[in-house]
Amino acid sequence: MDCQLPTPIRTEWLATRAIERVTHIAPGFSGASVYRCQSSDGTQWALKHWPIENSPSRVAEVHQVQQAARDGGIESVPKIEASMTVAGRIWELSTWMTGDPATGNAAPATVQAGAELIRQFHQAVSVLGSMEQPAPAIQNRIQRLNQLRHELPAALRDAGVAITAMPVPVGESIGRACRELAQHWNSVAAEMDAQLTAFARTPVPTQFVLRDVHREHILFSNLNANANPVPALSPSPPGLVLASQLAAGTQVPVPTGLIDFDAVRVDTPIADLARWVGSFLASRNRTEERELWQAALADWGRKDVLQQRIVWGDSATQVTDHSPNWLGMGLNPQDALPLAQTLHFATTWISLANWVIWCVSQKRVFLAGPDQIAGRIDDWTTLAVRDRMFPQT
Repeated sequence: MDCQLPTPIRTEWLATRAIERVTHIAPGFSGASVYRCQSSDGTQWALKHWPIENSPSRVAEVHQVQQAARDGGIESVPKIEASMTVAGRIWELSTWMTGDPATGNAAPATVQAGAELIRQFHQAVSVLGSMEQPAPAIQNRIQRLNQLRHELPAALRDAGVAITAMPVPVGESIGRACRELAQHWNSVAAEMDAQLTAFARTPVPTQFVLRDVHREHILFSNLNANANPVPALSPSPPGLVLASQLAAGTQVPVPTGLIDFDAVRVDTPIADLARWVGSFLASRNRTEERELWQAALADWGRKDVLQQRIVWGDSATQVTDHSPNWLGMGLNPQDALPLAQTLHFATTWISLANWVIWCVSQKRVFLAGPDQIAGRIDDWTTLAVRDRMFPQT
C-alpha cells in the first residue's frame, strides 16, 4: 500500500476487494482527500475522505442526488458502493471514473457534449423535486457583493505585507489580483449590482444542481478526435454523444465521468451552464465566446414534458410543464443566456475578490500546492481582465 489508512477501511473495504494499490491523488480545493484504489484484477475505485465540516446528513443528501442520477441512466456519475464514519470523519468508496478533462481551448463540440451531459444530469435528478423561485445563485452573489464592499478594502490595504509571507507563486498571483481589483473593483461592482438586481426577483426553475461543474469535473474519452465520419449509432446512455452530431456522422469527444459533487445544492440549472462554459472562456475572443454559449445551449431547447409531484418542506403541488423546452416555467434558451452571462460575470469578480480575502485577511490553508493555488488565482484574474476589456453587448 502506498498510503496509511484507518484499519476499518483496510479490513472492511480494501481487503474484501483484493485491493493491492492505493495512491493519493493530488488534492484540490474542496478539502477532501481522494485515493485511487486498484485490485489485483485491475478494477479501480475512488476512496474519498470528506472534509470534517460535512455532516452525515449532508453527505447522505449528496449520495441521494448521485443515486438519482444513476437511476436516471447517467452512468458517468460514480456509483457509491459504501460509506462509513471513522473517528468522526466520513469515508466513501465509489467507482473510479476514467477519462481526461478538456483543455481550456477545447472545441465547441466538446463544450456542447459536456453541456448535454449536465442537462441529462439535471433531468435525471429532477425526480427529487423542483420549484419556481428567484435563483439562489443570484441572491447569494448579491449578499456576497454587499459583504465584499466592507471586506475587500481592508484586504487590499494589507496585501503588501501579507504577500511577503506567502509562497512566491501565490504572492505573485495575489499581487496581480490586487492590482486589478484596486483599479477596477468599484466600477465593476456597480455593474455587477445592476445586473444581479435585474434578476433578483425573477422566478426561475430550481432543483438539485452541481453548482461547481467546471472543465476539470467532466472527463472525456476521444478528446483528440477529429471530425471523422462514424456510423450514426444511438448513444448509450442517452446524452453522452449528441444526437445532432451522430446524425451528421461526426466523431466527437464522449463524456465518461462526472466527478466532484461536494457543492450540490438546490439552484437554477443555468448556474451549472454558466460555470461550465465560463471555465473555457479565458483565452476566447467575443466571437469565440458566442460560439461556445450557442453550442452549450443548443440541446437545452428540447421539449421534455415533466409531470412530477413536487415536495418541499410540508407542501406538495402537482406541476405539469407544457413549455417548449425542458427548462420550463417560462424560461427559454433565449432568456437563459443573459442569466448565465450575468452569473459568469459576477462569479469571476467575486471569486477573484474571495481569493484575495482568503489569502490576505483570513490566511487560509489549502491542501493544494502553491503552484495550483497560484494557477487558480491567475485564471480568475485573466477572466476578470478579459470581461472588463470586452464587456457583454
